[in-house]
Amino acid sequence: MNLANFYDNSQHPDAAPKGTGGGAPPSSPPADDKQQANADVAAKLFDHPTSQKPAEQKPQEPAEQKPQEPAEQKSDADIARALYGPEGMYRDAVLVTEHPEATPEQVKQANSEYRAELHNMELPSQLGRSLTETFTALTRAPLSDAAYDANVASFKQRMADRWGGAEHVAERLADVQKLLAKAHPAVTTALVESGMNYDPNVIAALADHARSLKGRGRL
Repeated sequence: MNLANFYDNSQHPDAAPKGTGGGAPPSSPPADDKQQANADVAAKLFDHPTSQKPAEQKPQEPAEQKPQEPAEQKSDADIARALYGPEGMYRDAVLVTEHPEATPEQVKQANSEYRAELHNMELPSQLGRSLTETFTALTRAPLSDAAYDANVASFKQRMADRWGGAEHVAERLADVQKLLAKAHPAVTTALVESGMNYDPNVIAALADHARSLKGRGRL
């Protein structure tokens, strides 16, 4: 039993899949196609029948290039990531505590794989824990269809208000999709099926992290 199986909301008897529907996410693609497969799945993050895809971006003037920092200088986040690794940084991020069809060892392995995906996205430990807690809460008490559709309908305007105008929304959402392309496609599937892909707080936090990575040339 691998990581993707634990993202299937069907393990929770009271869970109601959102977005693109339920069912177990696809298994990991061959290694040579993994990067493209991850990007393809992440690109569907904000697809919804009642939503509109972000408008195509217009070409922008090249940003003023700033002098690069010396290669040997690393941020505190980079140092912590290298020092502690996924198990140390995300020890409080527990995706699942038990599963009816898994042994304790398999549950441990799935949590370890999950932490590796948080590590792949270079998430701060606090953000990784927060997203895990939100996902767990939603699998136990899923959004109603009405609440989900309301989130979808108001999402773009709420993000425009948060980011200072509608003209910034497409770029920021594209950053989130690039961030998720760094992880296993099951991560995107989990966001979609839980309804977190239209949660303004979740997406804003991911967008801020993506911008930080982008500013350091890591996205």
